[in-house]
Amino acid sequence: MNNRYTKTLLLGALALTLGINSGCESNIDLEPEGFISVDNYFKSADDYQKSLNALYYRFCYGDNDLWIDGVTDNGTVTHSWNRGYDFSRGFATSSSAFAQYKWGDGYVGINRANTVINNIDNYAWPGGESNAERNRILGEAIVVRDYIYMELAALYGRIMFYTVN
Repeated sequence: MNNRYTKTLLLGALALTLGINSGCESNIDLEPEGFISVDNYFKSADDYQKSLNALYYRFCYGDNDLWIDGVTDNGTVTHSWNRGYDFSRGFATSSSAFAQYKWGDGYVGINRANTVINNIDNYAWPGGESNAERNRILGEAIVVRDYIYMELAALYGRIMFYTVN
């Protein structure tokens, strides 16, 4: 191999390496597009109301809570294709569909409630902590989270309790 070809190849590799390494500085600290994080979401009281509304999905989603009657002495579920059948008959396991749904759905709700509770003061509420809307939203999030914990404890006994996501 001749000396001139080797020098050209090395200089070309060096130029390419310098170009690649110096050209990406402006792309490192970009704001993510299409992704909503806690840090860039809570900018108004309306954002808190929307997050609070997301807690109530579990009370309006289909007939999921109707099958809870089958877990009590008040009712039974006799159709094997219904969600609460395993619970009603007393042979539900952690791999039963309804058990998995109630567990996962419960902790999704707890996660959403904790997000509202832990970030309630990311927005500068008029009047601070004495703002009525702030306190209503905070109170609702705490009550819904406690209801979900109560339901999980009634179904499963000892559960994981956390207040920070």
